[in-house]
Amino acid sequence: MRKYLLLVAVFSIICSPNIYAYDTKYSLHGVRTSFLLGKLYSSKYNTSLMYLSETWNDAERSAYINRLLNNGDTHIDVYARATSGNLPGGHVNGNANFRPRLVELNARGLKPVLWMTPESKHGDAYASDAEHREFMERMIRLYDDQVSAYVACLECDEYW
Repeated sequence: MRKYLLLVAVFSIICSPNIYAYDTKYSLHGVRTSFLLGKLYSSKYNTSLMYLSETWNDAERSAYINRLLNNGDTHIDVYARATSGNLPGGHVNGNANFRPRLVELNARGLKPVLWMTPESKHGDAYASDAEHREFMERMIRLYDDQVSAYVACLECDEYW
């Protein structure tokens, strides 16, 4: 009898439509972001992280926004700095004026998620704690009204 009750319980859980954290469109609580759209190193268009790079022109940005919107995305993950040019999208200058790009993303329906410190290959991770703090405070001060969320660092457990 115990075996049958366990089988019924497991079957009920598996068949319940309300147990999943995301809906059938694979969004988590209404948020969807596709920061990887292909092999990372094969094209600058395979990641949104380098979107703020000055190597992207307006037509490329517009096409990329359309691609994400057609994919059902609600948010876009972007690096606030990436100095080494490790990815095909080039560099992201942390001192550039991102406001027009962030305003455009919001106007087009994508909420920016600003990644403050990229993976260690970009070199930005090795600044002093004071430099990181100053950079992050400046980004928040300048862009908080346009940014949906922040990611302090990628792989920070490896270098902090």
